[in-house]
Amino acid sequence: MVTHKFRTPLTYIKWSAEALRATSDEERRKESLSRINQATEKMVDLTETLIGLTDYDSSAHLYKIEPVDLEVLAAEATMGLSNQLKDKNIALSAEISKDLAARADYRRLQSVIHTLVENAITYTPANGKIEILGNEENGKVALSIKDSGIGLSREEIHHIFDKFFRGKRARATDTEGLGVGLYVARNIMDRLGGEITAESAGENKGATFTLRLPMAKVTKEKMNK
Repeated sequence: MVTHKFRTPLTYIKWSAEALRATSDEERRKESLSRINQATEKMVDLTETLIGLTDYDSSAHLYKIEPVDLEVLAAEATMGLSNQLKDKNIALSAEISKDLAARADYRRLQSVIHTLVENAITYTPANGKIEILGNEENGKVALSIKDSGIGLSREEIHHIFDKFFRGKRARATDTEGLGVGLYVARNIMDRLGGEITAESAGENKGATFTLRLPMAKVTKEKMNK
């Protein structure tokens, strides 16, 4: 499975490079260069995913648990996704309770939120919306990423955090993935002493992924010191 995911963009790069050498037409050369660039970006994404999986497997003892400002964290986790949002005209909003803080590893929780929002963009049709909602829930922090995307069936919810799992309709979309992002996210949350859950009203009715973590009883001023 993994080798196939790498072989596809490599094949596009090879074909596009050959087409680039074979023509002097400026428009065709631009098209070939664009395909090479897109395939290269896909290779980078796949490589970073595998690095993240390796990092999870080998660095449990390196977690640094500290108070994390969720409003700041959510903003930083989504900074690099503006182009993807713009390309599909998806509206992203955040409503997080003031001074809401969790006890977590900043970098790893940031990567989990980034993964969830990026997945939401991938599986939400054009002109959709994504919401990030944060509040206190039964003495814990709850941070939800809610989208208006393709949704999940009951069976998919049961397996969504399994390693290498991708739902039937996710595989049918014009996207590629390894099916390890949510697996890594779940295991990171386990190591942070939290949990991640998935909910959906059904196919084409969106999905909500919720992170729950121990609350940090500190003010924003203390976190910024």
